[in-house]
Amino acid sequence: MLGNKLNVLVQMAFDRSPELPDVPSALDLVSDPAARQVLELILRRQEMGRPLAAPPGTPAERVAALRAAFYATMRDPEFLAEAQWFRMELDPLSGDEIARILSGAYGSPAEVVRRAAALVQPPGRKGE
Repeated sequence: MLGNKLNVLVQMAFDRSPELPDVPSALDLVSDPAARQVLELILRRQEMGRPLAAPPGTPAERVAALRAAFYATMRDPEFLAEAQWFRMELDPLSGDEIARILSGAYGSPAEVVRRAAALVQPPGRKGE
């Protein structure tokens, strides 16, 4: 697909792209277990993309209805045609998948969170 126009050195994702079978994931290159935990926490943010959320305590039937509407939209032919026209890549995750990702992030040890935050914090925002 890239037509040898780019030389991709590493993939910054949990799952390697099938379009880049010979390009290693950043996770493949990290051998230190503590550093790997930090990288995994950082990658969790991008794995979700732009998740939709509801406030805590939202009734289960409302969550189910919102999820059903989202899934229906992701299969709607008009929506898909418009997304294709805008050249948008769609790879939606289920609510259960988002919950799994968040559970892993929230279960991270405090030291891993501190190290990850130090790496992704914008310059000049230390200590906030």
